[in-house]
Amino acid sequence: MKISRRKLHQENEAIKKENPIRNWLAENADPVITKTVKKNLAIANRIAEVLEKKQLKPINLATRLGKNKSEISKWLSGQHNFTTKTICKIEVALECDLISVDPIYLTAKIYHNKPISNDGFIESKYYTEQEMVVNG
Repeated sequence: MKISRRKLHQENEAIKKENPIRNWLAENADPVITKTVKKNLAIANRIAEVLEKKQLKPINLATRLGKNKSEISKWLSGQHNFTTKTICKIEVALECDLISVDPIYLTAKIYHNKPISNDGFIESKYYTEQEMVVNG
């Protein structure tokens, strides 16, 4: 079955119209904006996923946050630039984490304490990483 060029063009135009975000990103090709939009879409999808899991509707979230349903609809469309504060408010309202950040592992300097000297100061020795491995 052969498809005419005109029909193919019409179908391509219809596809372009269906996804304005993807079209805009393709036309403006800024990697920062592209990444931002993708993150916002991921957050919106996560909100929708949590709402579905908790058997809630957008209006329920709007009520919990004191927002209009139209604002929640905008959020769920992925066309909203979420601030950290907004994300935290949504997380509190839904009692879940929408995003997670890998923890930072802190390293500590280990000191070996010795008895207080005559001058009243505690003497200590700083161990190097190699000494810690050897000395346990």
